[in-house]
Amino acid sequence: TLFFSLVETLIILPAHLAHVTIVEPSKTFVGRIMALQRTCASGVVWFAENIHGPFVRLAIRFRWLTLCSFLVVLMLSVAIFASGRVKQSFMPEVEGDFLVVSIEMPRTTSYARMEEVAAQLDRARLALVQETQHISYLDTDTNETTRGIVRAWSQPIQGTTVNAYINLTPPETRDLRTSLVADRLKELIGPIPDAERIAVELGGGGGGGDRIEFAMIHEDAAQLRASVNELKARLAQFGAVTSVRDSQEAANEELRFALLPGAEQLGITLQDVQRQVRQAYYGEEVQRLPQDGDEVRVFVRYPRDDRRTLESLENFRVRTQDGREVPLSTVATVSYAPGVTELDRRQRMPTITVEAEAPADARADIMRELNQNFFPQLDQKYPGLSRRAIGEAEGQQEFLDNLASLGIAALFGIFFVLAVTFRSYVQPALIMSVIPFAFVGAVVAHWTTGTSFALFSWLGMVAAIGVVVNDNVVLMDRVNRLREEGASPYDAVTGGSISRFRQIFLTSITEFIGLLPMLSEDATIAQFLKPMALSLALGVLLTMPASLYLTPSLYMCGVDIKRSVVGMMRGIGRLWSGQRMNAAE
Repeated sequence: TLFFSLVETLIILPAHLAHVTIVEPSKTFVGRIMALQRTCASGVVWFAENIHGPFVRLAIRFRWLTLCSFLVVLMLSVAIFASGRVKQSFMPEVEGDFLVVSIEMPRTTSYARMEEVAAQLDRARLALVQETQHISYLDTDTNETTRGIVRAWSQPIQGTTVNAYINLTPPETRDLRTSLVADRLKELIGPIPDAERIAVELGGGGGGGDRIEFAMIHEDAAQLRASVNELKARLAQFGAVTSVRDSQEAANEELRFALLPGAEQLGITLQDVQRQVRQAYYGEEVQRLPQDGDEVRVFVRYPRDDRRTLESLENFRVRTQDGREVPLSTVATVSYAPGVTELDRRQRMPTITVEAEAPADARADIMRELNQNFFPQLDQKYPGLSRRAIGEAEGQQEFLDNLASLGIAALFGIFFVLAVTFRSYVQPALIMSVIPFAFVGAVVAHWTTGTSFALFSWLGMVAAIGVVVNDNVVLMDRVNRLREEGASPYDAVTGGSISRFRQIFLTSITEFIGLLPMLSEDATIAQFLKPMALSLALGVLLTMPASLYLTPSLYMCGVDIKRSVVGMMRGIGRLWSGQRMNAAE
């Protein structure tokens, strides 16, 4: 697009302008349009000379105060962003029309209990429909009117998980946000004490689920387990957290055997005990018989009645190496412990993943509290413990790291091009000084509208940087031309800001107006791009004062510094050469 715009502006547009003839305005329709155009053009020029001119002279006169004022605005924006007042999420929070409910039960849950949970979920659906009877929606496909916000509901039971897939009425047909619908549905479902996880997520929209995930890493399994338990207990104390679990939680308990002192004197090892118990209850394969082109495995084990209950272990006898049989209770102890469902390793060390369900707008506060007041104490209590945020947080950090590295490379590229063009190292830095204020515009835009700062927000801010750099390039080019014509630094920077006001103003205002349709669109598919449009539109609009007032003030600050350095060097040179300075000097 930029390449073809260069062809248009440098080749095609001049050819068209060569055939334009200037005519005086007349009373015809075209004449009136031309008169209106000239009035607007002269109005912008009048505003630049009579309104903008005094302000830029005042800013240059108190240039150090102007610089400090813009720095204060920049620091306030960084503080607002870092304090969590601007919501942050990796993917945009989209007002969609689809919800996914997932209720995960323990692995040993009976099917009857699963049906009870499904019935409890269905009662929540009926309650939600009853509460939203005042909302109606006409389906253009079926010409039927839907009462309530639920258009369709599918509720399968998959293993030990009860799922529900919910189609809602379009967001533009209701004043109830989808996130609020999800929160209300979770309240209507109510508590399920034996559930491992209850989640109501926006499907097909933003956010990627309201979940906080940590990977806890330690070489000592006992200390790792203890640190995970403390983290889970701390997460459960947050009011916004609805459920906490870890990857080592298991509903099935397993039997663990430990040899008693003296058992080895009988020639019995722990492996012998475990092997014989497995042979008795699971079975030992003794042969394979061919049958109909396949093999039938033959196992030998205890009869069904002798292995139906675990109480039968009280009568279990272990065979020693010399063929004797002794009671199991005389050589080993039996205990119950949670079974391990999976083994996870990161950095070559045991890892346990901790998950917590929390709303997207509360995650930043939770992370801030953990990083400031919990994790330092946990690290001190368990030396060698490490952790990393995974899931959405891991993807977000990877994106920001890549954006930072590529952004630095882009800034060096911009500086190189400007340094070659302006044949200076100072002026490119002056031109690029307005880049941080694209971030200010993005923060203000998201803060005032309550929109989450997402991935696309950063991309919109990058686009805004290109626009504001172009504005400063236009300004500095005019200042340099005025300096070549013999104008003083003050007159050149003042005249340059006034004469280039129209170009900078039109660039910013047309960019903002061009993005208004995207900002005002309520369709679900357009919600993904709204954060980018906000960063670009408000970033360009709010960096316009930086180009018009901060850049001229910085230019004069540089002149002051140059004069001071030159005067200091002259004084040092005279002192070095032994010359005396008079009072005026």
